[in-house]
Formats: sequence, structure tokens, C-alpha cells
Amino acid sequence: VRIKRNVYVMPLVATGVIALGLLGHNQYMKLQERRFQSDIKKYAKDLEKNKSTIQKYEALVKKSARLKSDIRTVKDRINYVNQKADRKLEILITCFQGLAGAVPEALVLDTVAQDEDKDNRFLVSGRSWDLNPVGFFATSLQDHDWCRSAVLKSLDSGDGRRLKFEMLVEIDPEKREGNL
Repeated sequence: VRIKRNVYVMPLVATGVIALGLLGHNQYMKLQERRFQSDIKKYAKDLEKNKSTIQKYEALVKKSARLKSDIRTVKDRINYVNQKADRKLEILITCFQGLAGAVPEALVLDTVAQDEDKDNRFLVSGRSWDLNPVGFFATSLQDHDWCRSAVLKSLDSGDGRRLKFEMLVEIDPEKREGNL
């Protein structure tokens, strides 16, 4: 009987309980949001810190690669100086000493030029009064171990009195000793 008289109170009690539940839930969600916002700020700071660390690391990796490249270049240069640089000078010394020792008295050398394509080839040009000193010069060059070949490229009597010649001399720089 009492419940029938107070029927209008039950919906109010149910509405109050639901309102209290929703209000509590709302406060709990605001608390969670504040926690998550503080976590987001913390992680954003950590992320920025890590980004700067990663950028420093990448810069150091690039610098390391540059240094490795510089070291490799310097090693290549040292290797060139130690092994190959003197080889060209040895070729020139071999050629000039051999040519100077083989030139007959009746022959005048005008030019001795190294071939641009091959280091061991030389173009020798000169003058003589007759053909015998030119032939003697070519054969005396070929008598040496260091001379692979001495080939007469051209022979010209341009002014009628002297013979001008050009000869291609190929040397073997490995065979320097012996007849020098």
C-alpha cells in the first residue's frame, strides 16, 4: 500500500542513482584525460629528445662515412706514390739513358716524345746526312734487352741535303739492367 502511494518517488530515486553514476563516470573520464594528457606531454618530450639523438647519430654516421672515404683516398694516394709514381720516372730514365748511349755521331736527335696512350712508347725524330746512321741507331737500340722494338715510321729528305726521320721506340721498363 505504501509503495502504491509513493510510486512517484521510485522514478526519482532511479533517476538520482543514474545521475550519480553518470556524474561519477564523467569525473573518472576527466581524471583519465588529465593523466593521458600528462603522459602525452611526457612522451612528446621523450620523442623530441630521441629525435635530436637520432639526428646527432645520423650526422656522426655521415661524418664517419666521409672520414672513411678520406682515409681510403689517402691510402690510394700513398699506394700510388709508393708503387706507381716512380715507375713512370724509371721508364723515362731507361729510355733516355738507352737513347743517349745508342746515338751515333753522325745523327742528331731533334725530339723525344712520350706517347700519350702508352707510357712505354716514345716517338724519336732527328736528322742525319745519310741512311747508315739511322739504320745503325735502330739496330743498336734493338740490341738492348729493354728495347722491345724500334720501328722507322718515316724517312724524308725535305731539303735535299739531310734526311729527317721519325722512329717509334717501345721499351720494356722491367728490363732496365744489363746494357744501360
